[in-house]
Amino acid sequence: MKRSTEIVVNIIFWLLYVINIILTFDSGYMESFGLQNIIFKHTTFLIIILGIFYLNYLYIIPKYLSYRKYWSYLSAVLAVVAITILAYILQARILDWYFKSGDFYFDDRLKAVPDLLFQILFYLLVSTGAKFTLDWFNNLKLKDEYEREKNLSEIKLLKSQISPHFLFNTLNNLYSLVQRKSDSAPEAVLMLSDLMRYMLKENSKEKIELVKEISYVKSFIELQRLRLSNPEIVTSDILIDDAQAQISPMLLIPFVENTFKHADITSNEAFIYFKLELVKDSLFFTVDNHIGQRNKDETTGVGLKNVKRRLDLLYPGNHNLEIKNNDNKFHVELELKLK
Repeated sequence: MKRSTEIVVNIIFWLLYVINIILTFDSGYMESFGLQNIIFKHTTFLIIILGIFYLNYLYIIPKYLSYRKYWSYLSAVLAVVAITILAYILQARILDWYFKSGDFYFDDRLKAVPDLLFQILFYLLVSTGAKFTLDWFNNLKLKDEYEREKNLSEIKLLKSQISPHFLFNTLNNLYSLVQRKSDSAPEAVLMLSDLMRYMLKENSKEKIELVKEISYVKSFIELQRLRLSNPEIVTSDILIDDAQAQISPMLLIPFVENTFKHADITSNEAFIYFKLELVKDSLFFTVDNHIGQRNKDETTGVGLKNVKRRLDLLYPGNHNLEIKNNDNKFHVELELKLK
């Protein structure tokens, strides 16, 4: 709770408290004593209550109880009790002087010392409860802020790991094209330039348009197709019904990259298939590819572990990810709630 909000809440609480006391106990004395006199009486009483409450709330608890100095806290409370009793007696003298009532209020206070002790302990207890309740809420807020900052830092770290990983693999592909003196090498360089521009511009954002992410994925797929002698093995189906839908950037690319990295593209059974479908607020992304026997244990590398963690942080409770690796087929199925 902000300090200004806390002050306003306290002021409103005590105003309502005084109004309730006046209307509940002294409404019948309005005509006889007058509102001014009744307010004076309760103001002197309220000063004592506020002294008890805030001395404990602002000083004694933070200084002693919060640091588990229990004996020091008990000593301070006993001192407050003694001072408060004297304050009650002083208030009685002031009221007797103000109302010219002899020793009426003074004698009444002396007879009601047990009741005064109960009142003092009651307001000490209330202030202690209020302090610990407020501290609990503040600590909860700080914990939430800490977790949020921690998660944001981790997300930034995970996203920063994607770019070098992607660049390293893509440069290897370019090297392969150049080594073969492929006519596709210049085109691949231009594609890489566009992809890097996208990464630098969009990767720092929290959310981007899904159509931009899809465009990036398509460009990446085309770049990978350039290095294949049989690019027809790569097929895809994309269907979206909301051009304004947004997604965390670079979330889908690890699945695509992992597929091209580990797919068996030399066998007669080679295939790579991507399907992306957006229905209302649900995104369905499927990846299937053929893998050889030697690739089976390599398909779930750093990239997929990275994206799993990002999904847990960015879409907790709003995603379902299944990864299957059997029968020479690698299958990824992601369902993601975008809103």
